[in-house]
Amino acid sequence: MRKLLVTAALLLATTGAWAQAAWVSSSIPEARKAGNGMLRYFGLHIYDAELWTRPTFDAAQFGEQPMALRLTYARRLVGKLIAERSEKEIAGLGIGSAEDRARWLAEMTKLFPDVAKGDSLSMLYTPGQGAKFFRNDKPLGEIADPVFARAFISIWLHPKTSQPGLRAQLIGAK
Repeated sequence: MRKLLVTAALLLATTGAWAQAAWVSSSIPEARKAGNGMLRYFGLHIYDAELWTRPTFDAAQFGEQPMALRLTYARRLVGKLIAERSEKEIAGLGIGSAEDRARWLAEMTKLFPDVAKGDSLSMLYTPGQGAKFFRNDKPLGEIADPVFARAFISIWLHPKTSQPGLRAQLIGAK
């Protein structure tokens, strides 16, 4: 039985379920998975989320630390709708002016692709820099505004997020 469990764990690690992407380890020294969780909306499984941070990560100071967030989608979604929902979440947190959010929405709409079940979209957050995005661990593009980058990661990590249970799972809170 133990051999079966070890084999299953190795398979999960090599298929990417627990694997760290190369761009994460090259961008964040000593990166480790802080936590993971699932987003459900009206009972529908939307995506699984993983947060990769340094071992010294402090959720209370999330905007001051590098991290990577990966969302692996459980269903097909239109990129424009992902961008619109992201803007709505940022607005709900009261971040940025209406003009800022309109600009960010335009940039996200241009950048975010449609996704199919199993696709992942990831973001590399580095304090004071823009947001770098990846699709299935390949570079997708960047939104160079550091204020946007912090606003975007706040969707998941701000204490007033609309998904506090997912936040708790991502930061490894018990």
